[in-house]
Amino acid sequence: MQPQAEDAERRFVAGQCAYLTASPSRQVELRSRAAFDLGVAPLPHYEDFAGARQGGAGVWLLPGRSKREYRAAARLLAWLARPEVQAEWREETGGARLAPAGYDLPALRRIVDEELESVWVGKKTALDALNTAVLRGNELINR
Repeated sequence: MQPQAEDAERRFVAGQCAYLTASPSRQVELRSRAAFDLGVAPLPHYEDFAGARQGGAGVWLLPGRSKREYRAAARLLAWLARPEVQAEWREETGGARLAPAGYDLPALRRIVDEELESVWVGKKTALDALNTAVLRGNELINR
């Protein structure tokens, strides 16, 4: 990362500026450093600009390959689409997910981890922590 980007991120997570333009892949790191809720939104664009990129990464399968190669690609995509794989990818890299389940799974894990931590430090009983994890998890899923 360039020094200017590092400085911008440092100032943003310190609350010294109101917004930051950065790659979506930076979300996980920024969320871990910020002492506030982090909202993420795409940059605005003109609807009438033909061919404007609407953001996001993509997976492309090009024509002219053998059936065997397409079967292998299909197996790879099926593996990538598994929520636990997406969750791990998103958690480790901040990269995009293919389906909402890939985002929900790391968030649910984080809720469970936070509630279990409250048990380990003696703030809650195990039953209270698990009940709270269920409530928080249901709120996340219902959103």
